[in-house]
Amino acid sequence: MVVGLISNNDDSAYREEVNQLVVWCDKNNLSLNVNKTKEITVDFRRKHMRLYREHPDQQPPSVVWQLHRRRPVVPPESEKPKPTVRVDPQSSVYTGDTVTLICEVESTGWEFLWYKNSQLLQPQNPADKNTNTISVTVSDAGTAEFRCRAHRGDYSTQDSDPVKITVRERPKATVKIQPADHVFIGETVTLTCDIDSGGYWWYHWYKGENVFSYSQRRKKYTISKVAQSHSGVYTCEGTQSANPRYSQTSDAVTLTVSEKPKPTVRVDPQSSVYTGATVTLICEVESTGWEFLWYKNSQPLRPQNPADKDTNTIRVTVSDEGTAEFRCRARRGNYQYYDDYYKKYVYGYHTKFSGPAIITIGESGGGWQYEWFKNNTPIKAAPGTNKYNISSVAQSHNGVYTCNGTQSTDPRYSQTSDAVTLTVSEKPKPELTSSHKGAALIGNPVVLYCRLDQSAGWKFYWFKHSQNPENEIKTETHSYTISSVSVSDGGQYWCRAGRGDPVYYTHYSDALWMNTTEVRASFSVLCLLSCLMAASPYVLVTIVLVVKFYRAQDASAQSLTEGRVPARRRNVHEQRGDESTRELQPLIEPVLRRPLLKSAPNSHSGKTALLSLMSTW
Repeated sequence: MVVGLISNNDDSAYREEVNQLVVWCDKNNLSLNVNKTKEITVDFRRKHMRLYREHPDQQPPSVVWQLHRRRPVVPPESEKPKPTVRVDPQSSVYTGDTVTLICEVESTGWEFLWYKNSQLLQPQNPADKNTNTISVTVSDAGTAEFRCRAHRGDYSTQDSDPVKITVRERPKATVKIQPADHVFIGETVTLTCDIDSGGYWWYHWYKGENVFSYSQRRKKYTISKVAQSHSGVYTCEGTQSANPRYSQTSDAVTLTVSEKPKPTVRVDPQSSVYTGATVTLICEVESTGWEFLWYKNSQPLRPQNPADKDTNTIRVTVSDEGTAEFRCRARRGNYQYYDDYYKKYVYGYHTKFSGPAIITIGESGGGWQYEWFKNNTPIKAAPGTNKYNISSVAQSHNGVYTCNGTQSTDPRYSQTSDAVTLTVSEKPKPELTSSHKGAALIGNPVVLYCRLDQSAGWKFYWFKHSQNPENEIKTETHSYTISSVSVSDGGQYWCRAGRGDPVYYTHYSDALWMNTTEVRASFSVLCLLSCLMAASPYVLVTIVLVVKFYRAQDASAQSLTEGRVPARRRNVHEQRGDESTRELQPLIEPVLRRPLLKSAPNSHSGKTALLSLMSTW
């Protein structure tokens, strides 16, 4: 509704307002329906003139309503000019870039309207409103669509075809500090500027707002011995000759340089501990990335668990009463470092030693109440003592047993014991064996073995002649040695095993019979050898005489077959016989003169017969 714009029959102000309404509708994507647009003029004056008289002689009423149907003259849409949009630059666009858009249309005198993704776009520079150029800084990655339209007066062009611009995220630099952003005087520090994009970058470092010129455009900058003057806020960025020509500046990181730290040791539990207890030691030091070294009574202490090496926690099981002093030290870095404490180069940067943590270790505390478990189920019948006796064990007692303890003072509870498995079998029967096969020789040693394929802890009991416990012999091992067998050691033997209090006995073994016999082997062999040596000459003479005898027999037989032998030849034979006898005389006489060997009292009858035979010769 437009009120009070017609004065003194001058409607120019009214017409101007209507034109502005048309332009406003165009700017806001509103389209007037010409066929249904009506113009109504209302005159509220008591004395007035007809603005549009149909008859000059007609008198106006007090209030005149006049309805005029006006049809604005608008050219067809297809006949309107259509602008085109040109983009500069036309290459790749990254976030943060400024894009210049140019709306080109015929003729002059236009005002330009810009739209981004169908939303009216206000120029960043107000001076661009009356020009065909607009500069836009793109901040979001993705695709953006731009259009333009030109108008002058109440006349406007068509919308241009949309131009799509693809915007990529500009790579952003990132600063990393090794070994940590909190370092200590004398450490080696490396600053790295990473840009997650391809290309050949030149790196620019900044400390605070100032250019850090020492970096010389390098990706990494190393400070070999950092000082407190190196503390500060660091950023970096990159530039290159190709798109994207520069990166986003990294987020700022703060490097803090402090004096060489001194760790502290915290002990858990902090109260008195007892032998067998496990103590947890925690080495607390500023910053991160440390490897920890532990010392007990000034000697290096290796962690019981290798995984504890890279943590600040170590667990120690104390076994001896008294006091123990624990210290720690931290190390990091893979470079050589001159250590003022050791006065030499060491591997990595070391902190100072912590102060000592002294632990007092006493005997296991009294007043424990014990709880027993079988297969993780509490045994209600078990007493609250450290011993649980099963008076008559049965196979139903098979299972896995554990226990723990509680008391009213520190330590208030113990760890649960390791599990032990109780296996119940039938009463065993040992096997009795001997080290000697057959009869035992008098004077020789004999070992008896009582073998039992069962668990340990047994003592062994030996029985001779009868299974009377009053005559038993007890040994700690499964063997029984008779060092020198006598005749009285022969007989039956048994064994059995026992353990516990009261003693639990196995079955008796089967009986083992041991026979004994006299030792004669050594004397008989000696006697036999002596006899053979004494008789050897007689055997030799006997063999010679037998040979001579057979020769004489052969000669006599030959003479009988040939007839009578001449006397001269017979004499020759006799002479030869006498000569043979004389040849054997030196051999026979010493033998015949030698006294006869008398039989030993224990000699066998065969030896006596041999000596008698020799005496006949």
